[in-house]
Amino acid sequence: MRPPACRRSGRHLTLEQREEVTRGIAAGLSSRVIAGSIGWAPSTVSREIALNGECAGYRAASADRVAWERAGRPKASRLESRPELSRIVRERLALDWSPEQIAHWLRGAHPHDPLLRISHETIYRSISLADRRELGPGSAKHLRSGRSVRRARCHSAHMSLRCCATWSRSATGRPA
Repeated sequence: MRPPACRRSGRHLTLEQREEVTRGIAAGLSSRVIAGSIGWAPSTVSREIALNGECAGYRAASADRVAWERAGRPKASRLESRPELSRIVRERLALDWSPEQIAHWLRGAHPHDPLLRISHETIYRSISLADRRELGPGSAKHLRSGRSVRRARCHSAHMSLRCCATWSRSATGRPA
């Protein structure tokens, strides 16, 4: 049995649409006019042109090939692909810093280096997901809750009280 052929979602430009972008650039049209002709938002077309060589260097075939490469999954996480960032996060977790504190500190300590930034959600994900243990097996013990598995927000006390409001009286059953 052959694996299913790779196919692109309808949310992405096709090779034919990219060729229309190439022809529009060659004709000297603006990205707004090109976008109207292929039925996409002008911001999508201008982003496509900027990502793939600007006006002078845009080529439909190479842009399409690069788009397929960018879309490849699974992608390496930021911590996995940047050992220095991973080391810094591990050190801060060992000092019992929360992921929010680490993310905030990194923004202040390295304001001009976007490669040394990470969101607290990425840190939590790297700790809690079983198949992504970039921070080591004992990293969950440094979390304040001590749990390696995160609970969804709707399980917090605030949400559980709000969920229980369904058994209260309706507005028509209340006194005036």
